[in-house]
Amino acid sequence: MPPYGGCFLASLPLKQSSPRPDLRILSASAELEKLGLWLVTAVAGCILLLWFVPSAAALAPSGWSKMTANAAAGMLAAAGSLALSGPRRSSLMLRLSAIAAWAVLALGCLTLLEYAYGPIGIDHWLPRSSVGSNDGRPSPQTALGFALVGLCLALGSHPGRKLGTLSDLGAISLIALVLVLVSGYVYQMVELVGLSKANLSSPQTVFCFFLLSCVIAARRASAGGWLSFWFDGGIGSRVARLVFPLVVLTPFVAFAAVGYLDSADIFPAAYTRAVETPIIVLAALAMIAWMGRLTNKLERELRYQSLKDQLTNVLNRRGFFTVADYAMKNAIRLKTGLTLFYFDLDGLKKVNDSLGHKAGSELITRFADVLVATFRKTDVIGRIGGDEFVVLASDSSGTAEAMLARMAAIVAARAMSDPLLEISYSSGYAETSSPATVAIDDLIHQADKMMYERKQLKKAAGSTTGALAKTNRLLPSPSATG
Repeated sequence: MPPYGGCFLASLPLKQSSPRPDLRILSASAELEKLGLWLVTAVAGCILLLWFVPSAAALAPSGWSKMTANAAAGMLAAAGSLALSGPRRSSLMLRLSAIAAWAVLALGCLTLLEYAYGPIGIDHWLPRSSVGSNDGRPSPQTALGFALVGLCLALGSHPGRKLGTLSDLGAISLIALVLVLVSGYVYQMVELVGLSKANLSSPQTVFCFFLLSCVIAARRASAGGWLSFWFDGGIGSRVARLVFPLVVLTPFVAFAAVGYLDSADIFPAAYTRAVETPIIVLAALAMIAWMGRLTNKLERELRYQSLKDQLTNVLNRRGFFTVADYAMKNAIRLKTGLTLFYFDLDGLKKVNDSLGHKAGSELITRFADVLVATFRKTDVIGRIGGDEFVVLASDSSGTAEAMLARMAAIVAARAMSDPLLEISYSSGYAETSSPATVAIDDLIHQADKMMYERKQLKKAAGSTTGALAKTNRLLPSPSATG
């Protein structure tokens, strides 16, 4: 629920604060990283086992051999390097991680060299198919993927800024390569996936690269650098995380629809081209509109969080003065009067000393609830001190004494229905029929002065002491409310 006075919050200009990492996202990312590495290990490990145990291959589903043994071994090495390089690892594990990272980098670079300058035996290192002359050699795209993975792993552990930037570039390049491979399969473009149908980056390989790219990008984001915005708690990062699936899927869906229109011959070619452009434009506009609405919603939530008091859910001191300024400008525009009420709880210190701060907080919360029940939602309610509350109400809410009488009736009714509640407070108010001629601080000073005079009269009459004693007896103790 937004704090009272929230109708003014949508138009408030707030200063931007430095983004902070979202700990919940970091924790969730760590668990997803573990899951991703386990999946890579399971897929690559099973396929490598099938290459070494031909008798078990008959039980495996068809198509498993599309992933070469070299590719499976490279995936296992990459997953192992990432698993060993996590936080709180021993020096031995970090050294093993570095060895595995350089092995992956060597596999990718040597395979690319073999394609460029001739055979050096890469396809004979591990078991391979007997069909073809280089079936054991990963495709050039797979080799490039291993080179990028190895580069990210080898450089990612170094704290230097330049090496970290290179690792970020490697992670971004790896993501781009995965998108190209996925596009090759979606649109059946063999040239994007491999040299020929006999030498492709297998679906298993693309799946493993996708998982590795996600884990590497998450590691780079948590380490800082270009990708660190992904884990920030700022509004831009929250929007980016939410729209990411839409941004990735929209182009594939749009162009798939375009491809269907081209191949189905539903319309003549000229009409098809005329339909393609609106489809793409509408998809882009829908994404922009959704992002705009989402950004506005998150911005409003941030305004509420920064301006409300966490204990009572009414406005805090900063929020009250900010919203009250807008309320006064609105009253000037509408030519209406304003009344500022000042409230102070009686004997809160004695409640804290005798029953504990939990009981004192309970008393403050209940008093805030009384204010919310008394005044209208358009009135501005704020807690500006430990036991001090202010309310800025328009004259349409009623006269000041009528509002105080209504409040006293609510307090009395709640005391009868709830024997644990006994609230004693002092109040004062200041009225103005011309808000343009008075400042909010002047109204607060006048209302505070009246409140103080009334409190002194209550003390002289002994009413505060009696009410406080009853409050101390009836408020639940921390042990009773636990």
